[in-house]
Formats: sequence, structure tokens, C-alpha cells
Amino acid sequence: GLAARNAKGTIYDKFHNRLMFPIMDIHGRTIGFGGRVLGQKRDDEPKYMNSPQGPTYNKSYVLYNLHRAAPAIKQAGFTVLVEGYMDVIGCYQAGITNVVATSGTALTVEQLKLLKRYTKELRLAFDADLAGQSAAERGIDLALAAELEVKIISLPTGEDPDTWARKQPNEFKQLIDAAQPIGDYTLAEVLKSHDVKTREGKKAAADIMLKAISKLPNPIEKDFYLKQVSRVLGVDETNLRERLVTFPHAKLEAVKANIIELAPIPMSRQQLMTERLLALAIHSPQMLDRLGAELSPNWLVDSSGQELYRRLLVYYTERKQLILEELKSELASAPKLIGLLERLWIQATNDFADFMEADEQKEMATLLQALRKNYLRAEL
Repeated sequence: GLAARNAKGTIYDKFHNRLMFPIMDIHGRTIGFGGRVLGQKRDDEPKYMNSPQGPTYNKSYVLYNLHRAAPAIKQAGFTVLVEGYMDVIGCYQAGITNVVATSGTALTVEQLKLLKRYTKELRLAFDADLAGQSAAERGIDLALAAELEVKIISLPTGEDPDTWARKQPNEFKQLIDAAQPIGDYTLAEVLKSHDVKTREGKKAAADIMLKAISKLPNPIEKDFYLKQVSRVLGVDETNLRERLVTFPHAKLEAVKANIIELAPIPMSRQQLMTERLLALAIHSPQMLDRLGAELSPNWLVDSSGQELYRRLLVYYTERKQLILEELKSELASAPKLIGLLERLWIQATNDFADFMEADEQKEMATLLQALRKNYLRAEL
């Protein structure tokens, strides 16, 4: 995605005059690039540009800097989530290493699944006026639905994580330590923006808080904030509970539907094992040396899996690496195999992102044994 062809057929540098940010997967392998305009931006060009989406790079499945931040996240017990590349770099320079970025996109279910491997707590450090950002609000809703602890790092008005971390690193670390749970943050913001001594202000403040409370999946947490809102606003708790049931739970239902939609298509156990083994081989191509000696194509459950396995073996034997676009070119006459390859390429990143070599070897041995046993049983 570094070059493109214009209407005249001329190849040009897509990222000309841009500061480049390599985007890496959890293993530190470069899968794409981001580029920021250097100098004055033209009206017809974006400030930031990313590599095009594809099987190798899908921004919904990637968090910038996670490959470096993962150990620090586990050690700290939480991750600092920012919006952009420069925010990550500014935080790193300030000594804050448990930081990742969404690269300017809203949080996705897939990104949250990645983060849940390392922590159950997110501390969001977005630009000021977070409550007014619909994309940020949607990400918070998804994180809450995934039962993650969400806290907000309150930055001074007009500041972003990059500039504040570089200007006031110690103060920024203090803000991170003082991050507020999403309920506390929302209540504090509501009290700042509404005059709760008036009828209109009290009603509006209560509705904002009830909307936020309705999204909390934990009933104990809901009860805690209902009592707090009742005390702060001077509204009877019973009335708040009656009002709460009128707020729809569409956000949480949408998250559940999204997760179901992304779940694998139902397959037989043999087919699941076939695809998992092929995804593992794509993730760690050196395993194809051992598979070539130990795995018969007949052990794989379907003809597409068998043929893709043969093609992978031939390609890897000749080149000792796997390059997606070259593989797709060689499979140009077999679109069904290309579709399977692209799906398994994404599965390889999702399923094995945090596997160490010993984990991969153990997983391969287990799958080989199971596939061989199923094949022999079927032959009897």
C-alpha cells in the first residue's frame, strides 16, 4: 500500500511528504503504515493516511504499539488508551509505556478482545470534551458491555495526551493515577454543566446519569450510582429506579449482536481443527517444514483445505516465507482458495497473537494427533 497508480497509469508514492509510522502486529511484524502530513496541509488531502485495508492490515483488529506495550500493561494492571500515533510517542517519551492507540478510529469489539488478553482495565486519555465525542462514547459502551473497567483521564481543556505528556510528564502521570471510573467522571461533568438547583437542571442531570447507569452491566455498580445520584441530586431513589427502566438497552444489545455476527460459521470439529492448523502454519511458516514431513493432506477434512495446504507447502519450500499478495497471485485461478487464505490470515493473527514458540509447538502437536486419529477412525 505504499504506492498507487493514478488515472494515467503512472505509479506514485502515496505517502509523499509524510512522517511515517510503521504499524505492527503483536509480534512486531510490520503490517501497514500511517503517514502524517509534513508542513502545510492541502484542503483536498487528509492530515493522516493509513495503508489500505486488507487481510494483512485491518485497522479494526490492530492497536498501535500493543507489541511493545503488552508486558508493561500486564505489569501495571491497566492500559492507557489514546487516539493517535503521536499521543503514543509523547507518552513513551514521558516514561508511560503501557500505552496503545486506536489510530483515530472508534474502539471495536476486536480491539477489545485483544486488550482483554492483557488487562481488564482501560484508562482513556482522549482530547478534552470526551463526553461530546460520539465515537469515544461508542467505544466506552463496547468496553462496558465487555465488562471492562473503564476510567477517564481528565486532561486540561485544549490539551491532548501528546503535548501534555511532553510539557508536564509528572503531572500527566498524576492524572493517570487519578483516573475516574466512568460513573464518577460522568457525574462530575454533569454537575459542572447543569444547575441542579433548578427543576430543569435537576431533571436533565438525572436523565444523563440514568442513561449512563443503564449501560453498566453490573447490577451492584448500578445500585451504587443510583444511590449516589439520589443523594447528590436530592431525588428519591425509588423515583430514579422507576425512571431507569424507561431507558432502552439498545447499546448493549447491539454489542451482543455484533459479537455473535463476528463468531465463526458453525463447522464440524474436524473442519475447525483443519482451519486452525492451517492458520497456525500461516502464523509461523517455519512449521511447514515439520508439517510437510508429518501431515498427510488426506488428514484434512475438505478438498479446499487439502489444496491450500499443498499450495502453502510448495510456496514455502521454494521461498522459505509466506507473502500474502504473492500467494493470492498464484491462486488467481482459484477464488475459493483466495477467500479461504484471506480468512485464515486474519484468524492467524486473532488466535495466535500472544502465543510463544512453545505454545505453537504444543498446539501443532495436539492438532496433528487429533487429525490423524480422526482420519484413521474414518478409514476403519
